Amino acid sequence: MEVDWEKFREFLELRSKNKKHINNLLNYAKKYNYLIFLNPLDFALEMKKLTEQKRSLKRHVLQALAALSKFLDLQSDKEIYYKRFRELREKAGIRWGEEKIPKILERSLDKDEILRKVKEIKNERLRAISILHLLTGLRTGELIFLIKNFERLNKVKINEGFIIELNYLRRTKKVYFTVLHEKCLEFFKKAYKNRKSYWNNIKKTGLKPYDFRRIFESLYPELRSHEIDLLQGRASSELTVHYTRDLESLAQKILKEQKRILENIVEN
Repeated sequence: MEVDWEKFREFLELRSKNKKHINNLLNYAKKYNYLIFLNPLDFALEMKKLTEQKRSLKRHVLQALAALSKFLDLQSDKEIYYKRFRELREKAGIRWGEEKIPKILERSLDKDEILRKVKEIKNERLRAISILHLLTGLRTGELIFLIKNFERLNKVKINEGFIIELNYLRRTKKVYFTVLHEKCLEFFKKAYKNRKSYWNNIKKTGLKPYDFRRIFESLYPELRSHEIDLLQGRASSELTVHYTRDLESLAQKILKEQKRILENIVEN
């Protein structure tokens, strides 16, 4: 597919204010865009060559290809390129960072195991914050902020839930809003309101706070990659404004899945 590099630059400028970072992504994408269309074996071999040239080169190229594939999806209005890039990287066994010594006896819990463990939690305060974390996919600090400030945050009622304006902003990590089903209101009164209590108790269940963020995308199969980025705080303010013009439609998709999840882990 032919790439409009000037538009790609504008896309990058919506996501970052760092000109050096933008130029690096643009240059790497121009030079290595052909990698997206390779088979997994050739992709793995090319990545090996990049790592041998310079340790950090692989990570920079992967970042550029991820940004380019998301741009191509938006340009074509199809979910093709980013999905292909992600599957290509997974099949080739390519990690973002440096190779780590594997912990043979440890593995990540899958979605069904995590849902089952949440359902089995007896501690009401832990159960409440775990469900909120599961449904929002926020970072832990953002979740605690939401719990502490829920009553005073701006929110809009929409059918069976709420669109909640968070505007929790830091230098590099920002989240502007989240969506929650009305059945979650009871959890705000019960949930832990500090990080330490949450972490100390969640580890006793065999879960980690990041587990909820990790499986977030799999809980919402109808959402597109940029919508997941919006909800998990990986989009700039400009992109957030652009892609929330039909916020009600996005909220409806989220609330439908949240209702199904709540029926499974709370009401059964």
